[in-house]
Amino acid sequence: MNPLEKEILKYEKKGFKKEQKKTLKYGSRTFLVWKKGLLGIDEAVYIYYVDGNATTDSIRECFKDYEKFREEDPYRTKGLFLCSGNCDEKLFRDLRKAMIRKDKIRNSIKLISLEKGKVEKEVEKSISIEEKEKTEKRVHLTAKERVYVWEHPEKYGRTCNICGGKILKLSDLELDHTIPFSKGGTKMALAHRDCNRMKGSKNLRHIQTKMKFKT
Repeated sequence: MNPLEKEILKYEKKGFKKEQKKTLKYGSRTFLVWKKGLLGIDEAVYIYYVDGNATTDSIRECFKDYEKFREEDPYRTKGLFLCSGNCDEKLFRDLRKAMIRKDKIRNSIKLISLEKGKVEKEVEKSISIEEKEKTEKRVHLTAKERVYVWEHPEKYGRTCNICGGKILKLSDLELDHTIPFSKGGTKMALAHRDCNRMKGSKNLRHIQTKMKFKT
C-alpha cells in the first residue's frame, strides 16, 4: 500500500467516499466526499499526490488545479499536497501565496512531506540541542542531520558558538559541548569543526573568558 492509498484509507474510515481520481502531468488528484445529509454540512478532501520528491512544476500544477477545483465545488473542502519524498517548505509557501488569490482557498491546503517528516523525527530524537540532557560521547552529525540543521536556522541558527562566524559549509557543522563532556557538560550548540577541535577541554578556561559561553 503506497502513501496515497494509506491516506485515502484513513479518510474512508471516517466516512469519506472517493468521488474521483485523475492523473495529471506531474502528479495525481484524488477527491473524497463525506455527505452528511440534511442535518450536517458535507465535507470533502482534495489530495494531490507526488510519488517522490516535489518539484516546482508539481507544486504549481497542484495550486492551479486546486484553485480551479475549489471555485467549482460546493463542499467545505480542505486540500493536501502529499509527496512520498522531500518538499521545499519555503518554496511551497511562496508559490501558494503567489498563485492562490483568495485567502480562504490558500489557507485550506497544507503540505505533507513524508520523507521530511521521517528525517525530522530521527534528527529531533538524536541531536535535539534544546532537549538533549545526557550523552556518553561527543555527537557527530550524519549527512542527513547536517542538511536538516542547515535548513532550520530558526531552530539551530547558523552561527558558530565558538568564533561567532558564519557556518558556510554543510560539511563544517558539528555539535559543540559548551562545557566539554570530560568536565560534565551536556548542553550543546553548533560550531565549526576546526573551532570545536581547537577548543578542547585543555583550553576551556581561556576560551570561556574570551568568548563568554552560554552555559
